[in-house]
Amino acid sequence: MNNGPSAAITAQGVFSATEPPLRLRMLPLALLIVLVIGGLTPWLYQESKRLSSNREAHYMAITMSEGLNRLSARFPLLWSYKPQEVRAVIEPFEELGASVSCINAQGRLIYRTEERRPLQSPITEVSSQVRDASGQSLALITVRLISPPTTERLLPWLVGGIVALFVGWLLLTVPLRSARFADHQNHELLEELLHLNHVLEQRVSERTSALEQINQRLLTIQEEERGRISRNLHDELGQTLTGLRLQLTTLALTSSSDQQQVVIQRSIEIVDLGIDQVRRIAYEQRPPELDMLGLIEAVRAISSRVSQKGHLEISVESPTLPPLADLLNIALFRACQEGITNAIRHGQCSKIEVKFEIESGLLLLSISDDGLGLVDTLEWGGGLSGIHGRLKSYHGKLIVTVSALGGLSLMMRVPLNKISKET
Repeated sequence: MNNGPSAAITAQGVFSATEPPLRLRMLPLALLIVLVIGGLTPWLYQESKRLSSNREAHYMAITMSEGLNRLSARFPLLWSYKPQEVRAVIEPFEELGASVSCINAQGRLIYRTEERRPLQSPITEVSSQVRDASGQSLALITVRLISPPTTERLLPWLVGGIVALFVGWLLLTVPLRSARFADHQNHELLEELLHLNHVLEQRVSERTSALEQINQRLLTIQEEERGRISRNLHDELGQTLTGLRLQLTTLALTSSSDQQQVVIQRSIEIVDLGIDQVRRIAYEQRPPELDMLGLIEAVRAISSRVSQKGHLEISVESPTLPPLADLLNIALFRACQEGITNAIRHGQCSKIEVKFEIESGLLLLSISDDGLGLVDTLEWGGGLSGIHGRLKSYHGKLIVTVSALGGLSLMMRVPLNKISKET
């Protein structure tokens, strides 16, 4: 497994593809902010100027009305005979840019500022009453503040536009830079993670390969030990029992007592049973047919023996197989042994089919029976687990399904490129 480079390239493509969508997502927000700031800044400026002008005009009107109120208390005929006193109160505010008019209680205009420049809208206008000591209205003072020149009124629009463009630029650049920085960090972390994953995969592959080699070695040692035990049982223990039987036969010929004859015959029968058991155990450890005749004939031999003992119908079908590795021959033979034993012991079957096939680059071995076929309740004991372990060394698989005969079917698949004969 080597997914590191391809995964890194994919991740890099994903990171580089995040910039245009981010810019497109931020663009409507930036435009909205530009419009809001560009429109609010002049309005806020005008509103603040209006409030300031109102406060200023109100202060001027109150101050002038109080000054004229004090003058009217000193000079009862102020409005007719003391116009210079009225002017002295009003002129300081005119110098500040105010336009003032004064109307007496009878509605006659008694004072008005000469306009030095034409009035421009909007105009702030505030009025205040001049009253005598008794509270009677003597005159009405009106103060008007002319709006600033056109250039000054354009200034807030200019400032608002600059601020709006600056904020919009920040919205389009700062998040994108932050995203690029985050993508760079994520890319570095991903590369490190992919590298560690690649190293881990290599270590797992090395450990798996080492375990497979150890398993192959254990299987080899196991089969060698089984062969040695089979030979020892057959050659040594078998010969010992055979010698014992000859001694008992000789003793039976020389004995004259009927009671001794009975005991000796029973002993001979027990020895014969022991010899049969030794042969059977030696055969199960390492069938001689497997070495002398090959896999298929060994399977036919064991099938014939089992069918004769259990009164079963066991058929073996096989094409001509390519030369197989010795351990694979043993694995398939053990699989046939285990499959037939399971079918008899747990399936309560009367018919078993063993079939070898070569199909689509695979060596197929199926062991089917007409037994109970309880796939759901099947337990993977040591036998099936052993078959699976042996086949795994050759990248094979073991599949348990319902057979066409109605019982269970053990299907083993091994790739043909993994079964060539090993030296």
